[in-house]
Amino acid sequence: MQKTETAFETFLQKAQHGFPVQKLGEMTALTIPMFVQTGLVKAWFTTRRYEERNDLKLSIARMGATDEIVDNFLKAFKCAGIGAEDTVIANAKHGTDVLPCGKEHRGWGLFHLYTEEDPGFDGMVTNEKQVALVATHADCTPVYLLDPVHHAIGLCHAGWRSTVGGMVTNLIDAMVAMYQTQPQDLLAAIGPHIGPCCFEVDPPVGQAFAEAFPTAGCVLPGKKPGKLQLDLTRASAYQMYQAGLRGENLTISDECTCCNDDLFFSYRRDGKACGAMASFLQLR
Repeated sequence: MQKTETAFETFLQKAQHGFPVQKLGEMTALTIPMFVQTGLVKAWFTTRRYEERNDLKLSIARMGATDEIVDNFLKAFKCAGIGAEDTVIANAKHGTDVLPCGKEHRGWGLFHLYTEEDPGFDGMVTNEKQVALVATHADCTPVYLLDPVHHAIGLCHAGWRSTVGGMVTNLIDAMVAMYQTQPQDLLAAIGPHIGPCCFEVDPPVGQAFAEAFPTAGCVLPGKKPGKLQLDLTRASAYQMYQAGLRGENLTISDECTCCNDDLFFSYRRDGKACGAMASFLQLR
């Protein structure tokens, strides 16, 4: 069992829990009360539900820019009150790069389809109201940041490679560098992703996390011989804690995408043919 840091445990105990489910017209989505209550942002996480369907797939990267997938994005943006032309969809490569998004990036990932010439970026930051940040997820962690003082936001797609590489730290650092954000002012949220109940890994992956976050308690005994379980929430939250965020400013979803097949797609559960959900974050 990995050792944990007492101050980090106190940080976690102060966090709020839960992304309530809401109906946005025909779409079922999750929201972040702490963010919404500021009146500064639109903050959502989609589910697989739309009208009577359970197949609102949002993944151009894996499923292609088919008429169905593009139409799904357009429907989801409309329900969320976000202009499709304002969106920037992360060109996720399971890395740790962050793109400062301006008006010139609007439409990237939907109307401008990515090629090998485009930069990969799993994280995005902006202080532009006309730029909506979007990332897609099918077990990987969505992390949302809001600076209510300087009116700036950050969003990232954090798979295990991005997480162990310091994706959340890089996202925070980008906001500090770009917008003079003070970490203690940040509101943060960790959205639905594969939980420690389902995220089984081989020892080399567990060792990488143990080395990156030695006192986070994110590496757990495996359910099977020769395996370990990973807690991605703890790994992301530990980066927030180290950066100087306040525990009371953090919201944690607690939903496991792999367990809840009623609301979520899951790559681990369903394989490559699965769809994906999306995280949305935009300044009002």
